[in-house]
Amino acid sequence: PGKRETQSFWKFASSKNCQPRYLEGLRLLWNIRELEAERQDRPVFQIFSNQILTALAGFAVNNHNEDKMGQYLKHVSAAIRSEIPELIRTARNTPLRECPEYPDNLFRKNPDYNKAIFKKLQMVRDRVADREKIDPAIIAGNKTLKKIAVMPEDAIYNYSKVRDLAGLRCWQYRLLIEELAAHKKV
Repeated sequence: PGKRETQSFWKFASSKNCQPRYLEGLRLLWNIRELEAERQDRPVFQIFSNQILTALAGFAVNNHNEDKMGQYLKHVSAAIRSEIPELIRTARNTPLRECPEYPDNLFRKNPDYNKAIFKKLQMVRDRVADREKIDPAIIAGNKTLKKIAVMPEDAIYNYSKVRDLAGLRCWQYRLLIEELAAHKKV
């Protein structure tokens, strides 16, 4: 996984005390969900929820009856549903020395950002979220907006630069930047 996925994964896992194979299961499931969301250009929660993610990762640690896994798999996108049991078995069989360890100094403070651009992005994001009736953080969290606000304003209209710097998916970028461009014309 890239830096964005790695940071997001560890922020989600957020516990240095999780069992190693649980973290490996979580990592494998996280990555397949991220890749499928990217492939479908959809938010990750539409592939499967965080609750399903953590429940499925639990099968990597606990010797649950795999028949119980079915109650969770029915909530997983059909495109990857059949791959999940194998990922769980892989995590369960991963040697402990190969399981993820919580990285040191992963989360550094955002560099200085342009507060005016940040406020504009925040306003636009909130307007879109209100219109679409979704949580603003689904479009982009404040930390993501601050990463974007480090860029010169004209560079914000270059998707590949924004994606590389802040990790926005195409659909997130489209919602945010189309509204920003419309706001700019007013």
